[in-house]
Amino acid sequence: MVVERWVKMENILYLTTISAGFIILFIFILFLNKKYTILSIENCIYSYIIFLIIFILFSKIIHLFIDFDLNSMSYLLSNNIYDKLKFVFSGYSFIGGYIGGLLVILVLSKLFKKDKLDIMLLYIPNIIIMYSIMKIGCYIKGCCYGVTNIPIQLIETFINLIAFIYILILINKNKEKNIIVGLSFILFGSLRFMVSIFRVFVNKYTFIFIELFCLFLIILGIKIMMKCNNCRTNIKENKNFIDLFKGEEK
Repeated sequence: MVVERWVKMENILYLTTISAGFIILFIFILFLNKKYTILSIENCIYSYIIFLIIFILFSKIIHLFIDFDLNSMSYLLSNNIYDKLKFVFSGYSFIGGYIGGLLVILVLSKLFKKDKLDIMLLYIPNIIIMYSIMKIGCYIKGCCYGVTNIPIQLIETFINLIAFIYILILINKNKEKNIIVGLSFILFGSLRFMVSIFRVFVNKYTFIFIELFCLFLIILGIKIMMKCNNCRTNIKENKNFIDLFKGEEK
């Protein structure tokens, strides 16, 4: 009976969308790497593999930590192979993976002797589209649901897709790296912060942890954006901050 449960269509579709999210992430990493010529193709692949492993590992660890998921621990300690499969294929925190991803970016910048902003440029904007796709899987599986019957997972998919399209528009306009990376932090952090208000969590500590981390992302994004050349020029000339998002970069 347990075997039948794990081959149910919902689980297959869930794993498919999660895998699709990681694949789309890699495709857009290659796209941005080609546009900005940050890493060699080999190093780009190596960095993605490292990012993927740490992202998954931290998403599991943080989930166990903030949700106090005793069921997952019981699955891990069980001698039943199918219980161990339950542990592997369920119980992850995207925010946990995001935290791991940030740490990987710091390591990769040292490893490849690149500016942190350049490595962030490859990953931070693209995490938004990865998250958008993965939320479809959450809807199919029935996890990460809201406090009402509103399909909050699909709402997250839609608003993050719109945010990513906007980021692509800025990239196409050749906006400064600080603008692209900073705004990616702000958009993801603010959208997740607002949506979490309507989400159901295992305990209040999970909610508090996620909201605080989203605030951290927003503050980090603002700090990065304020370092852009046009931003400093606009401040000195008393121009409107919104001018940063208008027109083409020279």
